[in-house]
Amino acid sequence: MPHFNRPTTATTAAAHQDVHALVIRPRRLERPPRLAARDGARHHRLAECHRDGVGRPMNLAGQATFIVVVTYNGAPWVPTCLDSIRHQAGDIQVVLVDNASTDDTVDIVRRHYPEVRLIETGCNLGFGAGNNLGIALALRESARYVLLLNQDAYLPPASLNHLVEFMERHPQIDICSPLHCSPDADHLDAKTFHNYLTRPGLSYLKDAALGRVAEYYELPGVNAAC
Repeated sequence: MPHFNRPTTATTAAAHQDVHALVIRPRRLERPPRLAARDGARHHRLAECHRDGVGRPMNLAGQATFIVVVTYNGAPWVPTCLDSIRHQAGDIQVVLVDNASTDDTVDIVRRHYPEVRLIETGCNLGFGAGNNLGIALALRESARYVLLLNQDAYLPPASLNHLVEFMERHPQIDICSPLHCSPDADHLDAKTFHNYLTRPGLSYLKDAALGRVAEYYELPGVNAAC
């Protein structure tokens, strides 16, 4: 279960040949338009716009891993994202929070992904508030782990299993993030990797140069894609 008070964060090491916890963000087709939101209206929209999908209890056996996906006009990417989740093993519950998409996102989810718990906000609450709705639902349903996954990212097979196993082996770590690749598993997400190495990555660079990369490295924060 994630903790949000000064959490210990980690990212899995990039150079390990046996590390398969990856998330991939393909090159974007075209960034969907975003609705501008005024800070003064945020609390009102959070209270008034979302429908009652959050409040309905689910009778789950055991402690599932919940994957929260926030969408806004995500029709070009959502099928790839949700298909990749279907190929993960384990007890998985998917919560998709749609921020009033004007394209076919909701229709795609309803028609092709009946296993997904769909929350329609009715207006654009923003990325953070949308994730908070999904996290709140997961915590009420006694989720053991919560994974936040962007609508334009996808998980290669077994990635989620590797992340869960990592967290089980390291109970002192509250949040972890996988290696981010783009546009495929053979290429790093250059911007994300650069951000990781700018300040906290000196230990990794030293170990990589000496051929002794550790399983993970602690960071002050992790990328939002996963």
